[in-house]
Amino acid sequence: MLVWRNRWIQFCSLKFLHNCRRFTWCRVANKSPKAKGVQLLQGALGPPLELIQPKEKNILPPLLKEVKLQQKKFADCILLTRVGNFYELYFDQAEELGPLLNLRVSKKKTSNYEVSMAGFPFFKLDRYIKVLVEDLKRCVALSEEVLRPADDFSSKNMYTRFVARVITPGTLIDENFMDPFQSNYVMSIISQDAVHNVVEGDTASGGLDRKSHSLRIGLSWLDLSTGEFFSQTSDSQRLAGDLARIQPKEIVLDSRLQAGSTHPILDSIDQNIYFISYTPMQNWSLQQWSSYLEKEIDSSYAENCSELERKAGSVLLSYVSDRLVNSHTNLRAPVHVSLRNSMLIDASAMKGLEIRSSLQENRYAGSLLHAIKRSVTKSGSRLLTQRLCSPSTDIAEINRRLDLVEVFIHQDQLRTDIRHLLKRSNDTHRILQRLLMRRGNAYDLLGLSNNFSIIKSIESLLTEANSKTLKPLLNAFHQHDALASLISEALNEGALVQKRDEEEKEAEDIAAESTELSESEPIVTGARKRLPVSENAFKQNFFDIWIVKPTFNETLKTLHKRIGRLLLSYERLQNTLDKKFESKATLRKSPSKLYYVHIKSSSSLMLKEFTSIFPKATVFNTTKTTASVQLSEWSSLGLELESAKSFIHQEEARVLQMIIDTVLKEHRKIRDTANLLDELDISTSFADLAVECEFSRPVMNDSLSHTIIQGRHPIVEKGLKNKLYQFTPNDCLVGNSGDNIWLLTGPNMAGKSTFLRQNAVISILAQMGSFVPASYAKIGIVDQIFSRIGSADNLYHQQSTFMVEMMETAFILKNATSRSFIIMDEVGRGTTARDGLALAYGCLKYLCDVNKARTLFATHAHELAEKFKAYKNVKCYCTDIVVNEKTNTFTFDYKIREGVNKRSHGLRVAEVAGLPKEVLAAANELLQQTASP
Repeated sequence: MLVWRNRWIQFCSLKFLHNCRRFTWCRVANKSPKAKGVQLLQGALGPPLELIQPKEKNILPPLLKEVKLQQKKFADCILLTRVGNFYELYFDQAEELGPLLNLRVSKKKTSNYEVSMAGFPFFKLDRYIKVLVEDLKRCVALSEEVLRPADDFSSKNMYTRFVARVITPGTLIDENFMDPFQSNYVMSIISQDAVHNVVEGDTASGGLDRKSHSLRIGLSWLDLSTGEFFSQTSDSQRLAGDLARIQPKEIVLDSRLQAGSTHPILDSIDQNIYFISYTPMQNWSLQQWSSYLEKEIDSSYAENCSELERKAGSVLLSYVSDRLVNSHTNLRAPVHVSLRNSMLIDASAMKGLEIRSSLQENRYAGSLLHAIKRSVTKSGSRLLTQRLCSPSTDIAEINRRLDLVEVFIHQDQLRTDIRHLLKRSNDTHRILQRLLMRRGNAYDLLGLSNNFSIIKSIESLLTEANSKTLKPLLNAFHQHDALASLISEALNEGALVQKRDEEEKEAEDIAAESTELSESEPIVTGARKRLPVSENAFKQNFFDIWIVKPTFNETLKTLHKRIGRLLLSYERLQNTLDKKFESKATLRKSPSKLYYVHIKSSSSLMLKEFTSIFPKATVFNTTKTTASVQLSEWSSLGLELESAKSFIHQEEARVLQMIIDTVLKEHRKIRDTANLLDELDISTSFADLAVECEFSRPVMNDSLSHTIIQGRHPIVEKGLKNKLYQFTPNDCLVGNSGDNIWLLTGPNMAGKSTFLRQNAVISILAQMGSFVPASYAKIGIVDQIFSRIGSADNLYHQQSTFMVEMMETAFILKNATSRSFIIMDEVGRGTTARDGLALAYGCLKYLCDVNKARTLFATHAHELAEKFKAYKNVKCYCTDIVVNEKTNTFTFDYKIREGVNKRSHGLRVAEVAGLPKEVLAAANELLQQTASP
């Protein structure tokens, strides 16, 4: 019995010590040393420093040995090592990154080395991961600390460490700094032929003929935070557009491309924007993917998936598996993305139309997404972005979405009630993925329970609406009442809230208590010290917060009755001490002293009185003002309390896992219902947008024409409204009378570019399922949108502005079809007027004769109007200014009218811009001379 008791005391001591984790030996940023570190209350972790003699020279302590080995193994990563309540950097990484992270770098002496180090509290991990991964574009390897097994445990080497995960921009899962409104994709790109040529061919050119056709490539991308998994076959010419549409946070390429050889894939990737990783080529079968997926791959995917997609998916799964180390992925079954079902928006159009970010400042504010976003859920916002970047070409699907929007426009109260409920919902997709990856907790279960309640309320509202349009949506809802009841019956929501508050308070306390060790404090095997800890830090709170209700099952009822009796005995014993010794004696616990009585006096009289009342008490430590006494009654009771608490925690963990397992059995149904909530969020938000901004329902058909009456640009209109100005609407009837090309002339600043953009934007909004900013719109389905508006240098690829412009133009002319919609502004402006006119003529002629796409072509070369007078499919329109002869001032007339404007009024616009009078006079003089016969 005595042997068992001693072992139990040793186990509790180690367990308690590990759980407290209130110690470290690192420095904290922006703090000056206040005092030398002192030994922990339980005494030194080894013999005094001066008595230690290293057996061999140049031997590092165990901790630093582990760090060195892990830095070597994960050579491409920054290693963050957990030591107590801190994460630490060592050696060269501390020197390099400490200043960048605003951490103080200190020198610590070992027996033979001086080691650079820097660190931060564990609860600030997300903050520093964000800086390292998102800002500095570095990979981070997290080395976690665990107690060694009992048979390998010693006071000299209590802990071991292992890298639990490698974090990169594309492998984030549940980090707090993740953008909840955007997907977090990691993408692999594979071109087998191209890789073969780079390796075995001419490394200077990649073994590729630049004049040959573009290379077919396989794409695969996934989001670990939601489990989404996609693949697609594309080509090197369209890769830039694919990247602009998907916006991956990280791109994974075959390691054989890392040598720096020129290659079409590398040419399409702006390495200043995308984080690029390299990994060896993989060629798994689809069957080998199954261990990474939540269910088997369906037959339709296997039929449509190309070999390149399979290779890209294999590379991606292998890479993610390596980064997650021992974590489970549990991804959704892969989805094959078919380009035939979506409108393609090339990279230039994505940028020129400001789909996701503004053109000038590259910010969300000022983008089309910002102008139309009214969604109230995180997952709904992600779906909105996907639809905006990849509108549908299926008329039936577009009309289904428009029908939903129209229902909610006409039912104001229903829309308001649903949006009110959706605002209270949690992100089901990311919660489910955390549970599937075994990273979930009780808070996630509460979040799901809240969503189940919201789903039931929304289902009731839809039933009451009694709408035929809403019927298919209503029928797709799944019932989750049983899961909601299970979670509600089991979890103590109030206790969980209290627990979270206490955890946050504990983190604040750790930060406040953190003090630095002096620079001379050595790191020696067996004598490594950690932060000093106050006695109060080890004061045990026996009244734990229980997250599972005590009445949930019979086991918990029995255990709580037992601990209730023990706590009553604890209170009685403490009350006895309070009465006998006037509250000077307190029952306490610490790792070194275990269960003891703390007496606020060390006088012999006080101690004699104590031992007279408790004859078996043993005084084992005294100071000038306090004494520590071992009391058998408290030791026995404390061990029983510890045992009872341990059993309750074990049962709570079992109950939580049981609930999680039950939820995961229904995870596909839960996910399906979450998709319906996203659909409702989009539909109700579009209805709000339509009512607020007076949008109208577009009529979609298979024609090759646009009929847009009183069309407006939503971004420009929003900006003007903020300044209390009115937007001037315009009609666009391109393609209606066989005139599929409109040639626009007119002065600068008169609205030509806005007109071009607004009609492309209206097409995108219509095909994503939104009402549009026009009084009437009838639009033939568009397969691709191309934009050649406003270029800039590409210094990274050594391309001038004119070269970029010509490359964009070439891409349009080679890829546009009769069903495409093209906007082109001032083609040829980057060279001489003569060459520019010739190029503009050649491009316009090609569009007329070959592409035959709906085209809005703006130019200052009014001579083109005369050249194409005989072309029936070209019609001329223009903008103008209104001059006040009395005041010699002018205003812009933003109305589009039929005809040609041969004057650009460039000097007038320059005058408004504030050019010096001398400049304008000289310019006007030259203009008069060149105009003379």
